[in-house]
Amino acid sequence: MAGLFAGRDVTITVDREGLRKRWRNDVAMEDLDVLVVDVTAVGETLACALLTACFERATDPTVRALLGTLVADEVHHARLGWYYLAWRSPQWTRAERQRVADRIGNLVVGIERRFWRGRDAPASSRPAARALGVLESVGQRAAVRAVMEDEIVPALDAIGLGMSHAWRIRERGPARG
Repeated sequence: MAGLFAGRDVTITVDREGLRKRWRNDVAMEDLDVLVVDVTAVGETLACALLTACFERATDPTVRALLGTLVADEVHHARLGWYYLAWRSPQWTRAERQRVADRIGNLVVGIERRFWRGRDAPASSRPAARALGVLESVGQRAAVRAVMEDEIVPALDAIGLGMSHAWRIRERGPARG
C-alpha cells in the first residue's frame, strides 16, 4: 500500500546486526516482563486502537480492507502480551512487581506526549486524508486517551501495577526539545 501511495517501490531496512546484538545474551525474566508489557501488551493494544480509529474514519474501500486486516493481525499480538501477563504476574514477588511498575510507570506517564501529534493535513487535503483514514492530532490523542483509560490502565491495575496513579500524573502537550 505504501508503494501504491508513493508511486514507487518502498523498502524497509532492518538492522539485523543490531537485533542480533540486542538478543545475543540471556534475558532476565524481569526484563522480559517489562518488554512484554511495553511492546506486546501496551504497544500492540495501542496499535489496535489507532488502526481501528483509522479504519472507522476511512471511506476508501481498499484502505478499509487493509486497515481491517492489520487490526485483525495486531489484536493477536496484544492478546499474547495480556495472556503472558495473566500467567506471569501472579508469580511476581512484591519487589519484582514494584520494579516492573516503576519501569512501566515512566512509559504510562509519557504515552500521551509520544502520540500528541498526528498527521495533520493542510485544510485543502483534509477530506482526502480522512478518506484514507489518516488520524489528525486531535483524533489520535482521543484514540490514545480512550484506550489508555478504558483498557490499558485498568488491565495494568488488575495485574497489580497501579498504573492509574501514573496515568493521573501523565505528561500532556507536545514533546519538548
